[in-house]
Amino acid sequence: MGFRLDQFIGLNAWSHTFVKGEQLFVCKELVRRVYPTGVEDDEVERDVYVPSVIAEVGGERWRGMTQDFPLVMYKFPDGRIFKEYVQHEEWSSGPIVFTALKDSEGNVLPESLWKRAEMRNYF
Repeated sequence: MGFRLDQFIGLNAWSHTFVKGEQLFVCKELVRRVYPTGVEDDEVERDVYVPSVIAEVGGERWRGMTQDFPLVMYKFPDGRIFKEYVQHEEWSSGPIVFTALKDSEGNVLPESLWKRAEMRNYF
């Protein structure tokens, strides 16, 4: 007898790249470390970046057999919002879940859809 488990695959490769956004430079940071022994490192300067797309784990979740998975909302700097939703569920020793993206009006982002042939790689 085998065991059953949830397999949350999530977004396709195109969607991952899309919601990754860009890294935005916000400032330079000066770091100086002083250890309990009194030893000090030289001051180091480094750039600080933040993502342009903000991922918010909110209220919507996919509830599996053994665990829950959050469906993420992505906020873009231009005000657009895309939400992850369950595109397809398949069964193979437990549920396999594929997600895609919808805009704030509920329109599916076509590039975010999994193709059947891509999904078969997980069955």
